[in-house]
Amino acid sequence: MRETIMTALICTLLSAGLALAQGGETQSFVVPLSDPSQPVVLEASVMMGSISVSAYEGSEVQVEVSFEGDPDDDEEGEEREGLTRIPSHSAGVTIEEKNNKIEISTDWSNEEIYIKVKVPVRTSVHLDGLNGELVEIDGVTGQHELSHTNGGIKAVNVRGSVIADTTNGDVVVELLEIDPDTPMSFSSFNGDVEVTLPASTQADLRMKSGQGDIYTDFDVQLQPSQPRVTREQEGEGFRVRMEKEVLGKIGAGGPEFRFKTFNGDIILRKLQ
Repeated sequence: MRETIMTALICTLLSAGLALAQGGETQSFVVPLSDPSQPVVLEASVMMGSISVSAYEGSEVQVEVSFEGDPDDDEEGEEREGLTRIPSHSAGVTIEEKNNKIEISTDWSNEEIYIKVKVPVRTSVHLDGLNGELVEIDGVTGQHELSHTNGGIKAVNVRGSVIADTTNGDVVVELLEIDPDTPMSFSSFNGDVEVTLPASTQADLRMKSGQGDIYTDFDVQLQPSQPRVTREQEGEGFRVRMEKEVLGKIGAGGPEFRFKTFNGDIILRKLQ
């Protein structure tokens, strides 16, 4: 039965990919779960475009895919050795499910691919973006890992834990409930890091903003901060690094939460 479902899904994706490449239409797919009564893990990556994941009261995973090419690519270009140029609108998306783990991946392409996914509430989401607008999640409960290279990260109305890291873009996270013993990390190289946590949060904080400021409405108990030195030696090589951070506690302290940006502000808010 599972082989039949996967074969049908692959055939649907192949025909949908042709339609999307030709007409830029949106296609939707329903992915059955191996065991709808158990939590789900979603892993998705996109080379160009964006990924949006939201929770709903359902027992299947719904995926909506649309492609958007560069209009300038349709313009008539230079001929090459008497040959006529045909605009290259091609792209590919693969969706797989096994044991309640959903994997969505995209091919290298000059098309921007926009993926919207609806998942059951109890879903741990792992998203990875390379070039595009945003990776975002809304309303899911689990252990979430979000990364981007050239784009922002947004996680709202979520429960559990979050690790979020981007090179160019803002990080915005709103946690309604947190796992009490799980460390978390929020970082950007170029962008603000804005995190909202429950007022009852108890955590140890490590914060560093290279060219920005740190703001909070929590009662943070600042701790003495000495530079942290790490040394590595492998063979004939040697490396030493010294790093100083702002240390603090919320409440009685707890798991370590790290906030880091090189060019931006850190904003830590209490959930209202």
